[in-house]
Amino acid sequence: MSIRSADFVKEREKDFVDYMLSASDNASPPMPATAADDNEIESFWGEVPNRELIHYLKDSTFHQVLESKPSALVMFYAHWGGHCKALRRAFAETAARLKEQNVDAFLAAVDGTIETSLQEEFSISAYPTVKYFKNGKLQFDVAHRTVDLLVEFMKDPKQPPPPEVPWSEESKYVVHLQEDNFKPFLKKAKHVLLMFYAPWCSHCKRAKPEFADAAEYFKNDPEVEFAAIDCTAFNTVCSSHDIKAYPTFKYFNYYTVEKPYEGTRVSKDFVRYMEIASRNLPPSTPEPTPPPEPEKFWEGVPNAEHVHYLKQNVFHDVMKTKKSALVMFYANWGGHCKALRPVFAEAAAKLKQKKIESFFAAVDATVETSLRAQYSIISYPTLKYFQYGKEIEEYTKPRLLEDFMRYMRNPPTLKREEL
Repeated sequence: MSIRSADFVKEREKDFVDYMLSASDNASPPMPATAADDNEIESFWGEVPNRELIHYLKDSTFHQVLESKPSALVMFYAHWGGHCKALRRAFAETAARLKEQNVDAFLAAVDGTIETSLQEEFSISAYPTVKYFKNGKLQFDVAHRTVDLLVEFMKDPKQPPPPEVPWSEESKYVVHLQEDNFKPFLKKAKHVLLMFYAPWCSHCKRAKPEFADAAEYFKNDPEVEFAAIDCTAFNTVCSSHDIKAYPTFKYFNYYTVEKPYEGTRVSKDFVRYMEIASRNLPPSTPEPTPPPEPEKFWEGVPNAEHVHYLKQNVFHDVMKTKKSALVMFYANWGGHCKALRPVFAEAAAKLKQKKIESFFAAVDATVETSLRAQYSIISYPTLKYFQYGKEIEEYTKPRLLEDFMRYMRNPPTLKREEL
């Protein structure tokens, strides 16, 4: 029936069949039997525009009405459901648009908490559930929830493709983590590359086979693991690791080291990254494209002249003469590296202006691969502090101008004879 009540004054049980048989296609079946049910339906649909185009069906009339409808969309709902309330307007607006476009479509609604026989018959376990019927026979469920998608669907109803197989069921060499085993697994694993993902994310879908191929490459290496966690299912875990985009990749070492992976999302780069992390080996494959000259990377950056670009053939000779040096190991394609350039260069300029002894240097670790391996560079950018050529520590403080200046004003100190 439409949400409007029909004037049905005949004795309900005796004349119901005759009433339905004589009713036109636009006539409405009766409201539910009790006043309480009637009130629930009226309250649910309230002042929803185009509500009169949605036909309310009950247990006793459902099949008889739908048998005459070649194309019907039925919304099973619960009058108390928040998602059901959110769908009301879209469902009614869909009916209105279909009518305007002369599409032969019948849109109906069933409150599963009232029409319990229908709820059981169609195994309704969640609300709202939308089902498509053809001449009274159930065809399939419909997942669309927006007006545009519902209208397009009813113009050419087709069964949706089967749901995708969960990644956890198809990836043999990727360990799929959950909230309860996340920390225990990472605390026991020496080298882990972890992918934080969302099933609907297109970039994640493209990265999955590449990630799985890299995992298979290390299948016989007990010290290297590739793992993944679904952030839509385990949002608390992902939030605690500051995951704000999908996919995000991070390297873990016994859960005491956590570093972002900023390489490309292709198998050979995942492999190369973990080879360096686990064995300190140089890359086994060449860069896909020739890297730009360092001058190009720093070109146009204010104060870039105060940052000294070092190649591996001069690095040690230069660094041996520097009492206090901060070195930025970067990748020319890295977004975080590009963002750090102006801050790093400005810090170098201001320290020089204030006559604070300091030396700021930069190394493109994708080019100077020997230095990358020597200093275990597995993420970009990585900053390390040196005194007279000796690595003292990795800089892990905030990468802001004042933090760089504060650090270089009072750097870690060692006596010259200790170096």
